[in-house]
Amino acid sequence: MAEARRPFQLLIKPVGPRCNLACRYCFYSGDAEPDRSLPAVMPDDVLETMIREFLSLRLPQSVLCWQGGEPTLAGLDFFRRAVELEKEHGADGQVVSNALQTNGQAIDDDWARFLAQYRFLVGLSIDGPAEVHDAQRVDAGGRGSHDKAMRAAELFRRHGVEFNILTVVHAGNQDKAREIFRWQLDQGWRHLQYIPCVETDSGGSALPCSSTPEGYGRFLCDLWEAYKDSGRRDVGIRTFDSWLAQKVRGESTLCTFGEHCGDYLLIKPDGGIFPCDFFFDPRWRLGNVMTDDLYRAFSEVRQRTFGALKTQVDAECTACPHLALCHGGCPKDRLAAGPRDGTGRSVLCDAYRMFFGHFEADLDAMAGEIRSIEKAREDTMREMRRRRFAASGVGRNAPCPCGSGRKFKHCCGR
Repeated sequence: MAEARRPFQLLIKPVGPRCNLACRYCFYSGDAEPDRSLPAVMPDDVLETMIREFLSLRLPQSVLCWQGGEPTLAGLDFFRRAVELEKEHGADGQVVSNALQTNGQAIDDDWARFLAQYRFLVGLSIDGPAEVHDAQRVDAGGRGSHDKAMRAAELFRRHGVEFNILTVVHAGNQDKAREIFRWQLDQGWRHLQYIPCVETDSGGSALPCSSTPEGYGRFLCDLWEAYKDSGRRDVGIRTFDSWLAQKVRGESTLCTFGEHCGDYLLIKPDGGIFPCDFFFDPRWRLGNVMTDDLYRAFSEVRQRTFGALKTQVDAECTACPHLALCHGGCPKDRLAAGPRDGTGRSVLCDAYRMFFGHFEADLDAMAGEIRSIEKAREDTMREMRRRRFAASGVGRNAPCPCGSGRKFKHCCGR
């Protein structure tokens, strides 16, 4: 029997850092990408090799996440080709899914129809109402991008594209959590992500665009209160959902707060393999999809080099009562010898502590409600199975029809 493989995802940058916007807080605005030899668009031989090798692993679910820069600059035909390659190299019944992160500027009806047809999960970047969004998210001429982003959201709605809203929390909007959240609810959006802007110079000092620890802490607190006041439990806020998942199931749904790093591999346009989109300088290079084994690279990331960074928390963190919820945060946000050092205390530590200090009891209460609902659902399903099997004449000592291998009286017939 073949060895079970631990699942992982690919985070693919088909055009590298290229973008059709010039957002003032952009990660790449300071020439962060060190490799100037990258092709403008991932070549077809790299694309096919990457997809063929990834799908050949036959993971329980093969997820390809397309990011940038702005991945739509690769062109719609590039993504049509990617889907055809997935069909060609995937096995019958294999689960393959795609995700795309976009600023929405190039989205038209053709794009929306394609994304809906092939069930791409799309993350659309919108930082709030026009006056908030356009203050930072501008094109090379300084013009705002809000109108086109909103047009993309409408096209997604019209064509049935599943999408989330991605909001960057920075120095200019960190005091507007309630305003932004209520406006987003008014748009009918229900799946929301809030991403703190933490950008530093070469010496490790925070850039002016970065959200401050106190500002981001207030943002989280105000957001939670606005969420509670809304009464909308059908709204998903990814940061809060991750902490609730940790409370309910003991597992984070965000790598930022996970116990380990290394659940995906970054692929650059030339096929270069790296452990993370924040750790992509030459010292972290793991190989290339054209010559190296993807699963071996993933195993190296998860088990040794990069995966070990998460455990290297500051001494103060080990005594913190909230460590199980944040696990020291993302290594890129930790303070020590520089912005790319994975040890030390996160620059957002005080923000997390502020939120947990005010609202961890709320998280506990909500987690208790979730556990009660899930238990009631399980009890209901068990009773439905018991009645169905009882009506079918299954004997108490007969094997349970559910296939568990136990007797009916010890399984669904309890």
